[in-house]
Amino acid sequence: FGFAGSLSAAEWEIDPAHSNVLFFVAHYDLARSVGRFGQIEGEFEIDPDDPTRNQAHVRIATVSLDMGDARFTQTMLESDWFDAEAHPRIEFRSTQVTPHGDGHWLLQGDLQVAGQTRPVTLELQRYRCATPPFTGRFSCGYSLVGTLDRRDFGLDRFKRWVGHEVELRIEIELQRERSNAGSKHRR
Repeated sequence: FGFAGSLSAAEWEIDPAHSNVLFFVAHYDLARSVGRFGQIEGEFEIDPDDPTRNQAHVRIATVSLDMGDARFTQTMLESDWFDAEAHPRIEFRSTQVTPHGDGHWLLQGDLQVAGQTRPVTLELQRYRCATPPFTGRFSCGYSLVGTLDRRDFGLDRFKRWVGHEVELRIEIELQRERSNAGSKHRR
């Protein structure tokens, strides 16, 4: 969520074609299962002069889950797990951004999954900004990682066979909102 260079504070929107939320969880302590949420929307406000003022609100369509197998995906969307019918969205709302070492940041916020809201901390591991020639819109890409305990969100089935620790990886690309897209940007 940090920036090098000078940009005016502005609102940003998620580029859904270049954004994914992934999670990894141990399966029978053999390999890790990978889940992917593909439908992401939200708003970001970025203040390059004071990154601690940055804000994020992200909404994920629960039914956009893909576990790589249709039957496995359907099982995960049922009431024993994500309960997509009762909880059609997963939401994250930032509460604080803090510096974490040289050029690194921690993004803290509230994550709501399956009707349970818990605080989480994500580490910004990578970011880069540019104006891709195919869009002409100033964009920034971010890689965020964090770990959570699935039991904190009521996802507690099959404790002996499915790991409780979940690695969360968010790859997200933001674009300046169209109303701000024409302004000058310096790096």
